[in-house]
Amino acid sequence: MNLQSNIHLASFKSSMLACSILALLTTCACLADKITLDASPSLQLKPLSTAAIQESFFGIHIHHPEYIQDNPAIELFRGCSIRLWDTHTNWADIEKIRDRFDWSHTDEVIRIARSKQMTIDYCFGLTPKWASTRPQEPSGYSDGNAAPPEDLDDLGHFASLLAERYRGIITSYEIWNEPDIPKFFSGTVGQMVDMSRVVSTKIHVSDPNALILPPACTTSVKAADWLKEFFALCPPSNFDAIGPHLYVTPDGPAQIASRLAGHLKFLRNSGKPVWNTENGWYTQNVANSVIKDGYSFQVYPRSDAGRLWFETMAVSAAAGLQRSYYYALDDRKMGLLDLDTHCLKFDPDYIRFCKKILLKSTPLMVEMANGFIHCRFENPSSGFFDVTWALDGHTPLVISDRDFPYDFSGHQLTSASIFHEAVVFSRKMKDDTVFQ
Repeated sequence: MNLQSNIHLASFKSSMLACSILALLTTCACLADKITLDASPSLQLKPLSTAAIQESFFGIHIHHPEYIQDNPAIELFRGCSIRLWDTHTNWADIEKIRDRFDWSHTDEVIRIARSKQMTIDYCFGLTPKWASTRPQEPSGYSDGNAAPPEDLDDLGHFASLLAERYRGIITSYEIWNEPDIPKFFSGTVGQMVDMSRVVSTKIHVSDPNALILPPACTTSVKAADWLKEFFALCPPSNFDAIGPHLYVTPDGPAQIASRLAGHLKFLRNSGKPVWNTENGWYTQNVANSVIKDGYSFQVYPRSDAGRLWFETMAVSAAAGLQRSYYYALDDRKMGLLDLDTHCLKFDPDYIRFCKKILLKSTPLMVEMANGFIHCRFENPSSGFFDVTWALDGHTPLVISDRDFPYDFSGHQLTSASIFHEAVVFSRKMKDDTVFQ
C-alpha cells in the first residue's frame, strides 16, 4: 500500500483523528483501506492526574532478585520502581518466631534494588502463624497467614522496626495485599481499618516522610464495594495514594480505562494519586507449559508478551496513573522472562522505546472509537502524539505524531520527530520473528 500525504495536525478535533488512523494503515499494511471514526467515541477518559510521567512510573515485581540480579533484563528497569510482594520479605518471613527477627534476606533484596537505583514500595500481608487469630486456617500461603493478628501491638511492633531499619530507603508502604479475596485476608473491613491505623501510625513515627497506601484491592465490582466500605470508615485523606490491582484479563489492556471510567470512577473523587500496583498477563514460554489455574486468566501466545506490556503501560500512563507495577519479571506464568531460557519473551526495545516516548510526557486522554484505542500525550520536546492500536489485539501498535508534518511514500518517512522512530519500531516489531 502506498500513501503520499502532507499532514500537519495541530489540534485534537475529532475530525483530525482519521489522519492518525491513516498512519496506522500505512505502517501496518494489514487493515481495510479506510476507517472513519465515530463522531461520538465509545469512551473518553480524562487522566486522573496530568503530572508528567516519571521514571518511577515504570514498576516491576521481581520474585527472586538474588537469582537474576545479573540478568540483562533487570537493567531495563534500572531507576524504575519495585514492589516488594512475593519476595519472601513479609512479616511472616521475617518474624517466624515472636521477637526473633531475621532481616538477612530482606536486606539482600533491598541491597539489589538499591544497586539498580530502584524506588522501593513495600506491601504488608501474611500474619505469622504465632500471631494469627486463626493459626490453623488455610490461606493462599501458609496456615494462619490470612487472618488478622490476635494482638495489634505485634503488628505495630513489626511495622515500627521495619520502617526504622529502612528509613528513607523504602519510600512507600501498602497496608495489605488484596484483602477483598478471603485467601489473602479473612477478617472484616473493620479489622483492616484497625490494622491500617496501627501500621500507619507506627511507620510515621519511624519515618515521617514515608508514603502510606491503603490495602491494595483487585478491580472487580465486589472489590470496589469492599474499598468503598473501607473508605467510609477510614477516608482516603488518611493516605498518600491509592493502589488498586488492575488485572483486566481476558479483556485486554484497554479495559483498564473502561474500569476507571466505570465502577472505579470513585477513585478520581478521592483526590489522591492512583497507582496500578499489580497487573500482568499469562503468556506462554518456550516449553508452552503455562496453563490456566484457579483464576480466569487467559493464556496468551509468547508473541503477545511485548505488545501486552507496552499497551498496559501506555493506557495506564494516559489514564493518569502515576505508577504501574508489572507482575512479575520472573514469574512462571506472567513473567516477562522465559524461565526456561532466562531470556525476555520479546525484544527489549519494547521497554526501551516505551520509556523513551513516555518519560516527561503529560497524559491528555484515553479515547476508544470504532475498534481503536488512542492514548494521547504531549511531550515537551516532541509535541503531541498518540499511542494507537486496534482493540482486537491483532494489529501491531503504532505511535502517531500529532504535531509535526510528515510524508509517506511506501515505508519512507521524512521527519525528525519521534514519529519516525515509532514507524521504524512498529515495523520492526511486526516483521521481526526472532522473538515469536
